[in-house]
Amino acid sequence: MKLADPRQLTFDEVARSRRSDPETSKSAAAQAHGVVAEHELLILRAMRDGGERDWTPHEIADCCDLNSVQVTRRLSALWVAGLIIEVKVGEIVVTRRTPSGRRARCWRLP
Repeated sequence: MKLADPRQLTFDEVARSRRSDPETSKSAAAQAHGVVAEHELLILRAMRDGGERDWTPHEIADCCDLNSVQVTRRLSALWVAGLIIEVKVGEIVVTRRTPSGRRARCWRLP
């Protein structure tokens, strides 16, 4: 699936606010879509340029202009779109420790 060009989307396609939200929220939601697309491109570019390997969100963030929270927020949509895959060994999801000592899932390009 190809990433959408944010300049070609209508507000209805973005759907990041409710009908009952004030106009300021609707405006912010419409502008946010451009940020989402930009973040997705930065993530995919970092993974592509970093070579064929498994990535945690922290490792991706270290290779692009985003922090690990920004990266993590985009991974699900990239996965659903088939642009990245979750790394598994059999049915077991591969994880690695992050700088905080927690475990994070690993991702790679298909």
